[in-house]
Amino acid sequence: MGTKEYPKNSNSYKYTTKPSRRFSTSIPTATAPAFVGSNSPTKQYAYPGEDFMEIQKKKDIQRALYWKRKGYNFDPNYTTSFMMDQKVKDIERARYWKSKGYDFDPNSTTSFMMDQKVEDIQRANYWKTKGYNFNPDYMTGFMMDQKVSDIQRAAYWKAKGMDFNPDYMTSFMMDMEASNKGIH
Repeated sequence: MGTKEYPKNSNSYKYTTKPSRRFSTSIPTATAPAFVGSNSPTKQYAYPGEDFMEIQKKKDIQRALYWKRKGYNFDPNYTTSFMMDQKVKDIERARYWKSKGYDFDPNSTTSFMMDQKVEDIQRANYWKTKGYNFNPDYMTGFMMDQKVSDIQRAAYWKAKGMDFNPDYMTSFMMDMEASNKGIH
């Protein structure tokens, strides 16, 4: 049995200067930790006379004034500078999509959601030209692609004598069922 050795940079353990006779023949020297004190960001990066919330509130007020000059109105008491930037991004993205024929409410839809919804609508239009009818309000582009794969796989197995419903089974499930019945 030996003694437990603690890391040299740990502030949570006391360091021992007694050598373990079983494992070491040299005499150890005691070393102080590289940093003694708190790892708190407030102590390492002290703000003179202000705390983080005061600094952030000043940034929010400055950002609200910046956006006011650009024609947007935000209350810095309820909206952070980050939220202001995101909302402007949403509003501008809604304007962009409006120019392309899509209508989005930036109060309830983020710019990312708008982009995704346009992709879904375009994917539904693509599949409509191929003979499939999907509602982009309920299905994503990925879901549409998967459903087409399921429908085509069901048709493939139908030609081989198996009857699968693509509304309830995925392509993988159909393949597994056919494999279990010995059909390849």
